[in-house]
Amino acid sequence: RARVFEPFFTTKEIGKGSGLGLSMVYGFVRQSNGFVVLESDIGRGTSVHLYLPWAEGTGAENAQSSHEHRHSTDAATILVVEDDPHVRPVVVDLITGLGHRALEANNGRDALTVLDRRPEIDLVFTDIVMPEGMSGIELAREARRRRPGIAILLTTGFTSQSLAQEQESDKEFRIIHKPYRHEELADAIDGALAEVRETL
Repeated sequence: RARVFEPFFTTKEIGKGSGLGLSMVYGFVRQSNGFVVLESDIGRGTSVHLYLPWAEGTGAENAQSSHEHRHSTDAATILVVEDDPHVRPVVVDLITGLGHRALEANNGRDALTVLDRRPEIDLVFTDIVMPEGMSGIELAREARRRRPGIAILLTTGFTSQSLAQEQESDKEFRIIHKPYRHEELADAIDGALAEVRETL
């Protein structure tokens, strides 16, 4: 109970759960200036209550403001690499909602197979921690070896300090930390694509 909102904490075995479900919920609620209350009693069950601030204005006005974010790059084809079958469709929906095209892979080796077969892929968006013996960083390096002009965007729920222990340089690839808002994802995708296009 004390660690239930901690990113990557799970009692499930590797590959069966990411430990990100409630941590992402907590992050989204906090970013919305709300708070979460968890009640759990043995024999009675668990309840999670989300408290969000009242939204002013109409739905149409809010929808209009959500489209004010403009992207500096054109629509791209993005390969989403995420082993969690619950998280992956959410990420795909976010990316397609931003006007990009999305392909999917559930581990690094499958991602390389897709990458070799689909030359139109502009960007690889991969989680850093994955099963099957290949991390997202290893995938990113191999993708760059095969396709030097491809953009890379990594994502993780770890802190920058723990990430630095796994990655020799935090400047090697662009990283976006979970949980993230769709505006933050849009900016990260734009930045990763722009970096590559500037070198071409």
